[in-house]
Amino acid sequence: MLRTNTTRRHRQDGQALVEFAILLPVLLLLLLGIIQFGVSFNNYIQVTSAAREGARKASVSRTLGSSAATTAARTAAKNAAPNLGLTDSQITVTAVDVSPDLRNATAFVMPLGGQDEPRLLAAMRRAAPWFRARVGEKAQLRHAPEIRFQVDRTFDEADRIGQLLRRPDVARDIKDD
Repeated sequence: MLRTNTTRRHRQDGQALVEFAILLPVLLLLLLGIIQFGVSFNNYIQVTSAAREGARKASVSRTLGSSAATTAARTAAKNAAPNLGLTDSQITVTAVDVSPDLRNATAFVMPLGGQDEPRLLAAMRRAAPWFRARVGEKAQLRHAPEIRFQVDRTFDEADRIGQLLRRPDVARDIKDD
């Protein structure tokens, strides 16, 4: 009798361990999803707040002149969202590739002067849900494309090709034609 209870208890311990091993990845995935949603929602709120504050300051300051109103609006927007990492940045969107089904879009961006690319790219990726919502509203799409940001390397590639063409052996071959 004692032997069967011990065997049964070991089987139950093994069963509990297997159930835990199956549920652990699901629970971790759920936990990480909740954390990621919280971070995305926080970034969305910050970008929306910054845009609202900038627009509010621009409308109130319109009697100061266009340059003063623009400066006041930028300052208000920067102060409203200091954690986004875009406080003193100017970014150029050089191209956007959209998939045929309009589900995915890749925006090629270049920071002014080409400096601090990793920080700006990370900030743009954090703000991607906000950009997606704005694109969906403005374009009146049922499903807005998921926007991915990449640093545009075409300027680097054009510079490399220019350096190759200026090499003496290549210039000699081009001149002979």
